[in-house]
Amino acid sequence: MGDKMVSNCKDIVLRNSDIDTLKGPCFLSDQIIAFYFTYLSCSFNTKTDMLLVPPSISLWIANCEDTTCVEDYVRSCEMSSKRLVLFVVNDNEDFGGGDGGNHWSILVYDRTKNLFLHFDSMMGVNTPYAVKLYDALKEFMGPGGESSIPHTSSSLTKQQRKKKKSGPSVQRGSKPTQPPVTRESEATVVSGLPMFAECETTPQQQNGYDCGLYVLAIARAICQWCSEEHKRTDMISTIEKNVDSSVEMKMRSQLEADCRTCHEAVHRTTDGSTIEDKETSTVWCYEDDNPDFGSFQAKELLDHLESVQANEPVTVKSGQNIVEVKPQCVSKGLVAKRLLSTMQERGMIPDFVLCIGDGRSDEDMFEFISSSIASQTIASNVEVFECTVGKKPSKAKYYLDDAVEIVRLMQG
Repeated sequence: MGDKMVSNCKDIVLRNSDIDTLKGPCFLSDQIIAFYFTYLSCSFNTKTDMLLVPPSISLWIANCEDTTCVEDYVRSCEMSSKRLVLFVVNDNEDFGGGDGGNHWSILVYDRTKNLFLHFDSMMGVNTPYAVKLYDALKEFMGPGGESSIPHTSSSLTKQQRKKKKSGPSVQRGSKPTQPPVTRESEATVVSGLPMFAECETTPQQQNGYDCGLYVLAIARAICQWCSEEHKRTDMISTIEKNVDSSVEMKMRSQLEADCRTCHEAVHRTTDGSTIEDKETSTVWCYEDDNPDFGSFQAKELLDHLESVQANEPVTVKSGQNIVEVKPQCVSKGLVAKRLLSTMQERGMIPDFVLCIGDGRSDEDMFEFISSSIASQTIASNVEVFECTVGKKPSKAKYYLDDAVEIVRLMQG
């Protein structure tokens, strides 16, 4: 209860604990960076030219073992057709622990150069993690607006595999007199797999904790350049002009002011509602609001989120007094599938399965269980009970009237 919501920009929620990281001296939280990326996307006219990928998605891409999921995400966002794509790099290796790691940097894909350019305010510290993200993405990014795989000959593919075994294809960045991205060089598009380069002119932080501020300041400068200045100067020059050690003094107070502005707008329109952050989703609940007004607001929010998140790998669903946003690759059906497959791999064959749920998100679980029975993934001698709560259309075979009946059932 103490960590109350302070601000909300689109589907990014900030709480008191996030705002506290702005008071320094400390690292910025994941949510602050995700919030500001969303804020920049709304503030600059960059929808067709740019994509800003938040920290959680960047971390997932870098560590996802299923390349098909990565490719699906790249295609769903039309990522390879964007002029620029900005990723957040973090050295976090504890993927289940929320905020983590000790250093932020930013990786920018420039389609006009077919190049991943790494900006690190502590030069070289995050290079291994940036390369890891680059390796996860390079085969799905291409200069012509499509995956680079069709442009790769078999001989080149063998060459890339050989390079991967011996180490990543990394170019050391350019010097101030010859920035890696210039207006003149943008006319030539390099085909094949993208290259990786360090930008050696990246402004350097003066302490050990303001790396996140440099990431946001660089992202803001790139957005400004892409929307206004790219015809007059190059991206690197814009960063050098607008980002220096002064961000360590000014950026935190500016971020806090931006958060407060969004917070005031939320309170004017969503009185009586709450936002809950779950492990795999964000839920807006209006059960304490006026039912009629809450339903109207829910429909407005649903339509708005479906519009602004159209190119994002998320699913927006409405339920009983809620609107939920969650990743496309996460559902209760997939969790049930993973649970059963893990049990089978360990030789733990279930003889009884009970699934109970009261929301629309539970229908994925019921559907998986039913299809598993039909395909005999679950043996025919296993006792299976799928129960929804409340009498309503459902893929579950059975129903219980309310939570009291669930307790009675569990107690026998």
